[in-house]
Parts: sequence; structure tokens; C-alpha cells
Amino acid sequence: MGYSDTARNIASKYRVDPDLVDAVIQVESSYNPSAIRRESSGLTSYGLMQVTLPAAREVLGNLSANDLLIPETNIVAGTLYLKTQLNRYGNAADALAHYNSGTVRKNSQGQYINSQGSTNVNNYVDKVLSIYTSGSIPLSFGSIFNVSELGIDTENLFKAPYIFYVGAGFLFLIILLMKKIYG
Repeated sequence: MGYSDTARNIASKYRVDPDLVDAVIQVESSYNPSAIRRESSGLTSYGLMQVTLPAAREVLGNLSANDLLIPETNIVAGTLYLKTQLNRYGNAADALAHYNSGTVRKNSQGQYINSQGSTNVNNYVDKVLSIYTSGSIPLSFGSIFNVSELGIDTENLFKAPYIFYVGAGFLFLIILLMKKIYG
């Protein structure tokens, strides 16, 4: 995958987990920098991360479709847009659903539904998370432990490069054990 190192470096620079960016690229384009897809919404997605012009312009200002076919520009735009969604929604699944489909909501069964009423976004989220979690740590300790009672600021804990996640994870487990043992 010719752009894997580039993607990982850009993801680290913008403090998004490189494994998550890699998983998005694998699902979106299979690392094809020339990929162009006309969406059912009428928008067109471009490049490695299949970024639409509105999404790219939200994070990088005025770009053209040709700009999004430059791999480095596409990865920066996609990574920053993904980071925006992660910051906005606080977890990878919701962020990926919005990254993929723009405005989504959940039905009573907890499935994502896009603005056109389709639940296809669930397949996308599942594929990305499957690739992402197959070789990395859990998406968040919040899904395993109730961290709100510990008083730990997890808002910014998981927005650093991957290597920080590992160290933070061990520290978190030590704090968790100490809280459980000593109250």
C-alpha cells in the first residue's frame, strides 16, 4: 500500500489514531488514490479517503476536486474531517457513521439511519471497526469500564498518536485498580 506510511504520518501529525485512518482508507478506496464515487446523495467522493468537497472545505477551506485527487491533500482533508467527527461525537462508531453519511440518526434498535432512510451506514461502520480493532487496542475503555465515576478526563486522553494510547491504557488500568482497591 503505497500511501500507508504517508497516511500514518499525517494521522500522527493531527493526533488521530493511524490505525483508524488506515482502516478508513482500506474500506473507502482500498488505497486507490484515483477513486471517484458518485454518491446517491448527489455528492461525489474523491481519492483515498473518499472525501466530498463540502467535507474538505469544512476543514481546509476552498479546495477543488482536483486537489482531492492529490493523495497527501486527500489524506489531510479526510483525517481532519474524521478528527472533527471524533471530537463532535466522542466515539469512533458515531464519528465513522457521520464521516460516511453526513447526518445520521439511530433508530430504536440502535442502527444508524442516514438522511435518505438507508441503514447501509451500519455495514460501513462495522467494516471499518473490524479492520481497526483487528490489530489495535479497544476503541475506548469507556465501553469496558464506567469511567465517569473515576473522574478521569477521557475527552482528550484518546486524541494523541497511537503510542500514547498504549501508555495511557496502562496508566488508566493502574488508576482503575487503585480506585477499586482503595476506594
